[in-house]
Amino acid sequence: MTADSHSDSHRVITIAGDFNQLNTEFLVTDYGLIQTVDQPTHGDKLFVNLPDVYSEALFKSVIKTKHLAVAISSTTPVSHFRGNR
Repeated sequence: MTADSHSDSHRVITIAGDFNQLNTEFLVTDYGLIQTVDQPTHGDKLFVNLPDVYSEALFKSVIKTKHLAVAISSTTPVSHFRGNR
């Protein structure tokens, strides 16, 4: 889990990983996170609190696996969240 916190109103929370053995519904119901990967990846998920901040792309892995690779990138410059310190 990562959090870039420069002010409470601009806190960015990201949780990503292979969750095929974990019920992750609590991340949505208890913490208000949004699962952004909407295609089957064999358990790989990305949860964020600000879905407009990230975009994701799925790729076939170069190694033999059932999983797809999930690449994420920021759609908003980090300086937008830093503000004036």
